[in-house]
Parts: sequence; structure tokens; C-alpha cells
Amino acid sequence: MTMAPKLTHLPAKPPVTEETLRDMLGELHRNIAADIGMFHEEISGVSAGLQNTELNTAAQETRLATVEQQLPALQKAHQQQQDHLVALEDKRRWKNVKVCGLPDAVETTEIPHLFCRLFSTLFKDKQAKSMPLNSWHRISRPTTSTPEGGKDVIIRFQQGRDRLALMAATRNKSPLHSEGYSLTFYPDLSKATMDWRWSLRPLTKSSYLTTYHTVRARPKA
Repeated sequence: MTMAPKLTHLPAKPPVTEETLRDMLGELHRNIAADIGMFHEEISGVSAGLQNTELNTAAQETRLATVEQQLPALQKAHQQQQDHLVALEDKRRWKNVKVCGLPDAVETTEIPHLFCRLFSTLFKDKQAKSMPLNSWHRISRPTTSTPEGGKDVIIRFQQGRDRLALMAATRNKSPLHSEGYSLTFYPDLSKATMDWRWSLRPLTKSSYLTTYHTVRARPKA
């Protein structure tokens, strides 16, 4: 026969008084207030970050608007500088004449004598003697297609008026036959100026207006 276990009595909890409830509610209120304060700090930090972001965005928009306002003037200034550089390059080449059709077999040392004889044929002897060349050289690669396949020659006059006289004398003589050679004369222009002239062809629809002799290098800036 087994004996029943003895039951032990748990100590009775003290009764909940009004003061205890008041303490519990006070602690709960303090915890809630602490959590609310922490959330408020976090929200304040996020608000400050958003405000800084808005200020930075406004500053960037202001800077962008300033750049957009200055862009046309900057583009105009850039174009003026480009035109000025092209004008300087064409001015540097002003006394030059490009000659096409002279075979490579002609020695470089013979070039000034050949053109001296050519000038004597085109002009009076006195004028031909007063048209000295300052320099002459062949271009490293041919820029025009000639039957002889020779590289173009650049001759440079000491006086710009001599270059104008030669271009005027050969205007209606293209090519010019001299000593068995078929020579063609062109101004030595920069690539930018040549591109500008070629761009006029669709507008003018006339090769006459875009020849080397009838259109000046570039419009005045």
C-alpha cells in the first residue's frame, strides 16, 4: 500500500495594493517616455539628414542653373577661340602656294630654279626677278591625285603680293603646262578652312563659288 505524497503549501503572495500599482504604472510610464525620447532623437537625426540633403540638392540645382546660363557664352567663347586659331593658321600659311603635279623625280634643289623659269614665262623678267621664294618643300604625303603620283610641293614667297600675283596669273590655267609638267596651283589652307569650304557646296550648289580663287579663307569673326 503506497502512501500519498504530502502537499506543500506555496507561500501566499502579498496582496496588490494601490501603492504597488502606482509604482508599476510609474515605471511603465518612465520606460515609455525613454523609448519615445529615443525615437524622437532618431527622427530628429533623420530630419536633419533630410534637411542637409535638401540644402545640398538646392545648391546643386543653383550651380547647374548657373552653368546652364553660362554655357552659351562659354560655347561662343570656345568657338571664337577656335576661329581665331584657324585664322592664325591661315595667316601663317598666307604666303604659301601648294603646287600639284610636279613629279618626285624633280630634285628639291631644282625646285626654285624651275619656278624661277616659270615666273619668267608668266611675268615680265623684272617682276619675275623680284619674286624670290623664302622656302620650299614637299609634303610628306600626296594630298591630291595626279597622273605622275608626285607629292605636292609647298612654296613660300617672301612677299604676299607675289603669291597673289601667281594665283591671279594661273587662275584660268588649270593645269598650267610648263617644261613638260602639268602644274596646278592652290592656296595652302588649313584643314578646318578646307572643311568649311566643302561644307558650302550643298548650300551654293555651285563649284564656282567654292573654288580656291573666289571664296576667301573664312568669314570674319
